[in-house]
Parts: sequence; C-alpha cells; structure tokens
Amino acid sequence: MILAFDFSDLPGDAIGLLLLMIISFLGWLKNRFGQREIEEEPISEEEERMREIVWRRQMGEQEDRAPWETDPTVWHPEKVAPPPLPEPPPIPATPAAVQAPVPEVSEREARLAEAFERKTGGRRRAPGRRTPIGDSLRSADATRRAIILAEVLGPPVSLRQSGERHP
Repeated sequence: MILAFDFSDLPGDAIGLLLLMIISFLGWLKNRFGQREIEEEPISEEEERMREIVWRRQMGEQEDRAPWETDPTVWHPEKVAPPPLPEPPPIPATPAAVQAPVPEVSEREARLAEAFERKTGGRRRAPGRRTPIGDSLRSADATRRAIILAEVLGPPVSLRQSGERHP
C-alpha cells in the first residue's frame, strides 16, 4: 500500500500531535455511541413549577401575577392575627395641682432687690445706641479682615489636623 505521505518526513512534534488527535477522536466516539441512556431522576412538582417560571422569564412572557406570588423561593408568612394589645394600667387620680405658697418677702430683701436692679440697669446701653467697636465688628469688611488674619497668623495648612475647624 502506498501512502500519500511518509511518516518519516513528519517532524517529531507533529507525530505526537497526530496521535493525540486520534486518541481524543476515538474517546469522543466511545462516549457518543457507547454510552447507555442515563435515566433522569423524576422531577418534583415544586421543581417543575420553578423550571416553568424560569422558562417563562427567559422567553420574555409577562405574567399577570407579581413575582412574589409565583416564585416558590419567596417566603410567605402565615396569615396570623397579632395578639391583642394589653390593657394600659389605670392612671392614678392626682389631687388638684397644689400651688406652692409664695414666700413673703421681707422689707430688707425688697430694698436689696431694688438696689440690684438699679445698679445693673444703669450699665445697659439703650437699643438705639451703638459703640464704634460694635459698628466695626458688624461690617463685612471687618469679617474679611478677621478671616485673613486667622489665615496669616494661624497654623499652616499642612500642619492642621483633619478635624480642626479653621476659617
């Protein structure tokens, strides 16, 4: 018998590759035709419903029911009425609000209170009267100057802590 090629002309790597391909082809043939039919285990009714649901989702069919109604893997709590609330404890009857008697103020205490009010009342400024310092602190320009001074005189940015508040 004359072959179209001679095995002696093939390189050594090609012969090994050719043998590997022949062995894998024969293994495939054995698995394909020599295998007995494997009997499938019977599918339970629940698994059959789950497969049906998955198949319908994959096919894009819309269901009229919500997924939690059709999906058997979703937990459905039992419909049980909650227990009745306990009766609140009775509120004890309280006597009418007793007002504390107003202590009698002696004449000396009244004079001291009056003198205190006079002394402290004289130091308060009238609401319409402002001081020059108060006016300068209320202006927007003073606020800008205060922020700039805090930046210039304060610690450098690189030395500040992460949570430190600084203008």
